[in-house]
Amino acid sequence: MKHPDLDLFEVRKEIIQVAKEANLDEAVYSLNYERNEFNFNFKIDDYDDSTMVDVLAIAKKNIENWRVHTFERGFLSIQALNNNIFHTEDILKNIKIRASGMYGEKSIEISKKSGIDPSELSLVLSLIKHFTKKKAPADPLSMLESAGCSVYHPDKNQSAFDQIAGYHNVINEVKESIILPLRHHDIYQKITESTRKHPESARPKAVLFTGPPGVGKTTMARIIARESGVPLVYIPLENIMSAYYGESTKRLALIFDLAAQYAPNDPSKGLILFLDEIDSLAPSRNEKLFEATRRMLSVLLRKIDGLESRAGYLTIGATNRKNDLDAALISRFDTIIEFPWPGREDIQEILALLASHLTPADVESLSERMMGFSPREIKDAMKKAERIRAHELIRRLEKGEIIKENLTEMDYLPSHDNYANAVEHRKASTGDSH
Repeated sequence: MKHPDLDLFEVRKEIIQVAKEANLDEAVYSLNYERNEFNFNFKIDDYDDSTMVDVLAIAKKNIENWRVHTFERGFLSIQALNNNIFHTEDILKNIKIRASGMYGEKSIEISKKSGIDPSELSLVLSLIKHFTKKKAPADPLSMLESAGCSVYHPDKNQSAFDQIAGYHNVINEVKESIILPLRHHDIYQKITESTRKHPESARPKAVLFTGPPGVGKTTMARIIARESGVPLVYIPLENIMSAYYGESTKRLALIFDLAAQYAPNDPSKGLILFLDEIDSLAPSRNEKLFEATRRMLSVLLRKIDGLESRAGYLTIGATNRKNDLDAALISRFDTIIEFPWPGREDIQEILALLASHLTPADVESLSERMMGFSPREIKDAMKKAERIRAHELIRRLEKGEIIKENLTEMDYLPSHDNYANAVEHRKASTGDSH
């Protein structure tokens, strides 16, 4: 049964009263009742995916049945159905809600081609109260996670230098170029204040890691964050890219802006933004670029070390294809650190870390076979050897040849042949003779 429409004067009075209690400025809302049509529009502070969910929940709580006209990122349009959903007579005259966050507009509009009844007034008032509530300031790290980033907190980051082997030149350069300035910013700052007419922070703003896949670029970024005592924010490309025009650029800019909000006035703090496969976002302008790619490159140039760069974060970019990067972007990096293929000594140190029971002769033999392997491929081969050894033991147990309780620690160790077979299997599976 349809409720009778409320008196216009009473509706206006109640909406204005609730708006006043919510400190909703008259400049940000409009209430009209012309030609017997109700329209109320008010601006909101923020608009994201949760806005649409909240609108739907409030609408459903006050009026049971709705149909969705539009539901896409940045815009929601719904209209109430009749009490009997199978009756469509005059359905277009029912109350409608539009929530928009497109083109800089953040607003909610409620309209109806007639007066409104008590349940519809309750809906309007609920929307006002919900979207004018003062929320506690959100933590930038939580907002970065909501934006699709992965945040590694220093107290939970277990990465350390003793987890990697070899690469002594790379490690030394990382410590001198990045970790020391992050740990002892005050010393670097004093030096610039003593030497420059216009002092500025000597902390690195941007570092580029280059090298083939699997050589430890991502692992090193985690280690730097832990050693420096700052959060690491990993930016997955798939969470930035969007099919909607301009949306990817906005997401990338938002991530940098949120990073700048994290301890902006404390130079001893900050965070690290890690952009893997940065060449996908910023290819060389010598190539033919789509407009969207140009816009992404423009954001990176501004945010990393341009007009909009800030001292609150360090950007680490990683690429397998340095030659494909835009020249202007490369020039923005304070330091470029090359991660090469491991040499024989590096491989031997990695083997000593991952297979500490092997004899020097075994290590020498395997390192010769593994020349051209990346550290990741070496680790994968070690895991394969461990699985081979496990399969051998399980088969013998099933045949009754051995008893588990009688096995010693030495029995569980993979043999040189297990590792050699794993290496050959790795070469065959990748189709690469290395």
